[in-house]
Amino acid sequence: MIALYDIFLTAIVPATIAAILFVLVMLALRRANFLPDGKRRDDWRKLDDELLSNQIQYHNNATYRAFEFYVKVLLAVFGGLAYISLKPTPLPEHTRHLIDAAGWLVLGVSLLFSLLVLSHQRAKIERWRRRYTWFETVTWNECWFVSAAAGIAFFTKLTIVPVLMN
Repeated sequence: MIALYDIFLTAIVPATIAAILFVLVMLALRRANFLPDGKRRDDWRKLDDELLSNQIQYHNNATYRAFEFYVKVLLAVFGGLAYISLKPTPLPEHTRHLIDAAGWLVLGVSLLFSLLVLSHQRAKIERWRRRYTWFETVTWNECWFVSAAAGIAFFTKLTIVPVLMN
């Protein structure tokens, strides 16, 4: 049985830390791209409105495609873990290696997904013309994507994998 303490320590705390880091990165990007009065530092792209809108839409869609891929990988890995968990115990050594590899796979894919989200968000911010507030960053889907990915990754690797291996 997984204790509430384990859920808090290995899922909620990493997700909260990831959300805080996301906000800090977005504030750094805001500082790099906008003046304190709200104007852009340098509009070196000089794009017309239609092209600018198309590029921002591309990065939004790319973020959602990355999210779809992430969910598909998680479903496949968790399906495999569920199948393995239904096997009689004790587990053979090669099965333990598969369970451990699944935990590392979730951790790696979550990191890759988070980096892709941050990359596309940076690209969108570089095209925006309006300065955003720090609080807005918490309301963005990207913040919740990154924090959920961190929570899922650490919970899987630090809680679910050890429970399945015992």
